[in-house]
Amino acid sequence: LYRDGQPYGTSYKADCLHEFPIGSRVVFGARHIWPDSDEASSSGEANRFKFIGGLTGRVLRAALYDLALSREDIALNAASGSVKLWPTSRHSIFQYPEDKDNMELLRAEFPRWTEIHDTAKRAITLLQLQKVCRFAYQHSYRWAHEKARNMKTLNLYHLCDWLIKPATFDSKCSLVELMAEGPQPPDWFVSHW
Repeated sequence: LYRDGQPYGTSYKADCLHEFPIGSRVVFGARHIWPDSDEASSSGEANRFKFIGGLTGRVLRAALYDLALSREDIALNAASGSVKLWPTSRHSIFQYPEDKDNMELLRAEFPRWTEIHDTAKRAITLLQLQKVCRFAYQHSYRWAHEKARNMKTLNLYHLCDWLIKPATFDSKCSLVELMAEGPQPPDWFVSHW
């Protein structure tokens, strides 16, 4: 944990990763209750925050990252207000989809293969689709195609080139077969042209 680019407090490593849904908020200061919540207002807790050491100021900028930053990255972030994480020696750009490092990431994320003979039973679940989106969100900044690096311009063609085809290359299967435990009949069919 750092504050203004300097170490602050002691670090720890959690036993497991906890994922939060989109729209979750991060609390700085007093925990378990929001000063502006109905619960706080009705119980008088909002006023108590001023006296128990809770945060009464304003956080101008906070940043959460899905990887460990070096001391240099943190110092740069504190000095400039932002840190660009690519390209660096630790996170080089993948020049092509079959790049060894890209393939290693894909094999680690999609390690198993369950053969589903009936193509009509290879529906993708919402959780599986979210897994694909999460992988793209975490790693697309390293893909050489400029529009594929931005989640606002990333499209299915980019995913096909940089994620789906490389991930399924070794086993010659569908992407769903790398995530499913068995046949997954669809409830809906969606197509595009």
